[in-house]
Amino acid sequence: MSHLEDILYSKIIIEDLEGVNQCIYEGVNPNKVTNHGKTCLGEAARLGNVIIVKNLIDAITEPEAGSESNVSKKRTVKPHKRKYRGCGHQEESVSKCKSRTERTFSESHKNEKNQGYFVLINSDGSSSDESRLRSPTCTSLESTPVDLEWDEDFSNVAPPTVEDESWCSMYMWYAAILENTGAAIEAASKFTNGINQQDAFMRTALHYAAEQGHTDVVNLLINAGSKLDVTAGDGLTPLHAAVIKNHIGTVKLLLSAGSHVNYKTHEKMTALHFAASRGYLELVKILVSNGAHYEARDTNERTALYLASGRGHYDVVKYLISVGANVNGEEIHGYTPLCEAVWQRYANVVELLLKSGARITHSHKLLHNAIQGQVLM
Repeated sequence: MSHLEDILYSKIIIEDLEGVNQCIYEGVNPNKVTNHGKTCLGEAARLGNVIIVKNLIDAITEPEAGSESNVSKKRTVKPHKRKYRGCGHQEESVSKCKSRTERTFSESHKNEKNQGYFVLINSDGSSSDESRLRSPTCTSLESTPVDLEWDEDFSNVAPPTVEDESWCSMYMWYAAILENTGAAIEAASKFTNGINQQDAFMRTALHYAAEQGHTDVVNLLINAGSKLDVTAGDGLTPLHAAVIKNHIGTVKLLLSAGSHVNYKTHEKMTALHFAASRGYLELVKILVSNGAHYEARDTNERTALYLASGRGHYDVVKYLISVGANVNGEEIHGYTPLCEAVWQRYANVVELLLKSGARITHSHKLLHNAIQGQVLM
């Protein structure tokens, strides 16, 4: 039997709005990864159906009906009045520190049996100051039941040693961490990342919408709180994805929303690298005008000018030179944009680079390559 999320996924593909709404009514989780490796919201964003995307976003952001997640029923802990010896200190009646040990917890623990836990922690929260550890305060864990009882009677316990004190201090420090973080971790595990949930490919819904150039969907997701610079498994952000596909309107929208123009992929490629290497002149201008670093280097130390020169994008090379790109910038092996243009036989780019001050480096045998290239042609 198919999961509800897989049913929703199939309804999204055929754009069955009624079926989608029915799944939402039945409590589907649009962020759960389906058998396809994607989330339902991600697939809807890829297809670009604005109405379906909006309904899924509403299902994610609206609180569940009758939810009491922010309202907890409370009751007071009534400690058992047995005496104890706390970490080598003088006996003290539990009832005397009632005001310091009273805790509240949810009604769900009403019928739980006593687990035998009672923790002493330092009120200052420090484990390094021994003098402070000698004055602990009593407190119970969040899950401590109502009827506190001890597993053994401490009335005849021998006086503690220094080693006992040390172990006790470590125990109190660790117990304090568990008490303060356990509830938060448990609560966090019940929730997904909402609209920023990543699928099996580490992509968010915004990645898919940006890649397809669905500007209306991109706008919906941004307004709903989508993070702009989430990195997918391939190292791309939504801006990178939009640039690669030359979606000018989407790129402008992402940049205006605050997307990081110089964000680098795993190979240190920026959006400008992608635009220049593909010859997208208008995008190159947009990116530079929005603060793109034209001297940014990838893992091989190549600049946008180097990539554009090696692919014969004359107009892009000309523009980058006009804004101040270094025509003699060397990559990891010492090769320049001129070297790349010569090897790839782009005569017009070679001429432009030479007029712009590109140096002829004899060590790279550029003349030999140029002559050989003409002969082979």
